[in-house]
Amino acid sequence: MTVFCRNRIPLIALLLCIMPAAALHSQPVWKEFGRLSGPRLMHSALQISPDEILVIGGLRSAPPAIALSSCEIINVSQRTVTPAATMGVPRASFAAVLTSASDVVVVGGTRNGDRDVLTSVELFDVATRQWRSLGWLRQARRDATAVLIDDNTLLVVGGRDANDLPLQTVELFDIVSGSTRGAADYPQPVTNHVMDISLAGVPLSSGGLTGTAAPNDNRLADVYRYVVARDVWERTGTLPREVSAPHLLKLWDGRLLVSGGASREMSPNFLTQVGLETTNDFRRLASMINPRVRHGAGQWDNQTVITFGGFNDQPLEMQSSSEWIDLTNGVVRQGPSLDVARAFFASVTVRRFDGEGRFAGAKIFAIGGQVNGSEEPTTSIEILEEECELLAPRIEGRQLICPGDSSELRVEGDYSAIEWSTGSAEESITIAAPGRYSVTVTDELGCRASQSIDIGIHVVRAPTLSIDENWCPGESVRLTASPGYTSYQWSTGETGESIEINEAGSYTVVAIDSNGCTSAITSSVRPLEVRRPLISGPRRLCSDEAINLQASEGYVSYRWSDGREERSISVSQPGLYTVTAVDVNGCTLVSEAFLVESALNDGVTVTPDLPFRLPATAVTSLRCVGLELYNGGSSTATLSRPYFRHNVEFSIPAAQLPLRIAPGTTTTLTVCFASREQGTMQDELVFEEGCLRRALAVEAQALPRELSGIADCDVALSLHSVGAAAILQVLPNPADREATVDVHVAADAYLPEARLFDGFGNVVAVAAPRRSALSDATDSHVTRVSYVLRTDQLPSGVYFLRVAAAAGAVIVVRH
Repeated sequence: MTVFCRNRIPLIALLLCIMPAAALHSQPVWKEFGRLSGPRLMHSALQISPDEILVIGGLRSAPPAIALSSCEIINVSQRTVTPAATMGVPRASFAAVLTSASDVVVVGGTRNGDRDVLTSVELFDVATRQWRSLGWLRQARRDATAVLIDDNTLLVVGGRDANDLPLQTVELFDIVSGSTRGAADYPQPVTNHVMDISLAGVPLSSGGLTGTAAPNDNRLADVYRYVVARDVWERTGTLPREVSAPHLLKLWDGRLLVSGGASREMSPNFLTQVGLETTNDFRRLASMINPRVRHGAGQWDNQTVITFGGFNDQPLEMQSSSEWIDLTNGVVRQGPSLDVARAFFASVTVRRFDGEGRFAGAKIFAIGGQVNGSEEPTTSIEILEEECELLAPRIEGRQLICPGDSSELRVEGDYSAIEWSTGSAEESITIAAPGRYSVTVTDELGCRASQSIDIGIHVVRAPTLSIDENWCPGESVRLTASPGYTSYQWSTGETGESIEINEAGSYTVVAIDSNGCTSAITSSVRPLEVRRPLISGPRRLCSDEAINLQASEGYVSYRWSDGREERSISVSQPGLYTVTAVDVNGCTLVSEAFLVESALNDGVTVTPDLPFRLPATAVTSLRCVGLELYNGGSSTATLSRPYFRHNVEFSIPAAQLPLRIAPGTTTTLTVCFASREQGTMQDELVFEEGCLRRALAVEAQALPRELSGIADCDVALSLHSVGAAAILQVLPNPADREATVDVHVAADAYLPEARLFDGFGNVVAVAAPRRSALSDATDSHVTRVSYVLRTDQLPSGVYFLRVAAAAGAVIVVRH
């Protein structure tokens, strides 16, 4: 089946073309179809769609008469005749050509009598259903022939001028630009000839009248083809007889068929010849029963044509007879008669197809013309169709459905039987799949007709979801569905193209398009993965200093809680500090609070500020005093490890530590002094805890120690200690297992025992002397004495060795 969907219709529309068909029954007959709005002859009619015929111009009475600009459209299926847009210029005896887009081009013609000949060219646009002017020919002409040699170029040949003389000139008219140019002249002046595109695809012209166009002027039998590439006319053959005004029919397979015509008009001699195209020529196919001129012809099926109406020469009158001609063997037989004998009418064949695209017969029209016994044209329209003619049923229902949806197809009408292609015999069926569906109906007379419809699926575009901007944690963002839908339904219950969200999760939107089809999408969305800024730096702050806090790098900008906008800041006040940073995505991020506290012992002062002097103390005696400490801070201060820098003469009893000082109170730190030799002793008391960082100068006077007593011989004795020569420090200090102290004494001196004291005067070890010769002695009166002390059981600390010497003994300690 040929589907008349015009080229300019979008592809999707091709699926929507409905292809009707009617079953064939009985013998075809001519019937009254309808009436034109007014009489017409010497007009034209062309099929512009599967169901429509455009009737154009013509004369409203027998010549001489005024031409018409009006047009009408015949709807074959609906059997209606309605007005169409009028041409810009009234015209008759013109050439009419159908383009590949089913537009119609009309060329030349006559307007008011034979001498008012036109040059104008107009086009009927099937899409807009309007006429528009294309331009003008070089030569005014009527009764010319025209064919399209490509999509845009008309070949216009011969015709008559305003003096009724045949023309030899040829033009090539461009229907796009409206321009025209000359082509090679026809071999002789010619009018009343026929021309169309042959089976070989070239313009083929034949027959016609030449000379002065008098009634019995020379007729032509020559057949010419136009060679476009070389712009020449070539004679390729002849018709069976010289002829004027034969009828030319283009068959469905592309071949040309000529029939009838006049070899003489005075003492009329009309022809019965029928010629069928061979290779650029015509062979005699058959002879009609009746001679005919100004008649009609149509193709009924693939092997049969029918000729009908026109003038008969014996007698000279219009006839209503028709003849079937077999294209395969040339057999001619009588056909059905027209209701009205007519000539100078327009004939059109409309092919019909069933729901599967198979040929289902033809309908042939005879439109207007001059009728027998009258000089006036007729409004009558006749149609040749099957006697049992049941109109194709009309299928109601949606031709496009949504994916997953269904549609109801219904056939309306009073039928005795209904049969769908699905097997259903009901008036309606429900379908859910795309494809072609057909229905065959039968009426009460047994006539059958079919109709088909193509069901397609709407192309449904799934929506997409997008976030309008970078989504930063803690912020809200707009989630938007793609535009172009009529409504939206979100899983949140909201409607509209977008919603505002502030938390991660899965969101679904159901979008409904203009066809009512729904499509859904679910998307899991979450904020950007970001890194909160971190603050690093000391967390303890003393009142008399500042510390640096620094934010982590990699951000576009920073703003601290105190308003500063650097990456690092210096702070001198305790408190909570935060930094707000903006990253490369534009996210604003706030750090965790960073607590800066007053450091330990902030506000503790040591008095006095001058060097602290302990009371004078005799050598080897221990004296302890209190040092006042004041806490002026807001929190309790704790001292765990104050120490003396040298830690020899001065010491701090460990039992009092740690020392805690409540805010606003004074506490005493006990420090002790025990010198090993006479003189002024100095050290530094060091505080290095928290904010208390102080080195206090400490000094004390070590006085000589005076001892007195009575010897065995009742002699009064006194010992005046002037130094610490007899107070020996155990080296190494501390010792791992034992300590050895060497002393030098007179060779014959009494060697006392040595005692080891701790810092509080307690004896912790006793050692006996061991005399040995000096290897490097330079004095024979001196000897070395070694004292060995066990120290592995002693705790670490400072100890004093005391050696009691006899009176007058000299002890020299060598380290």
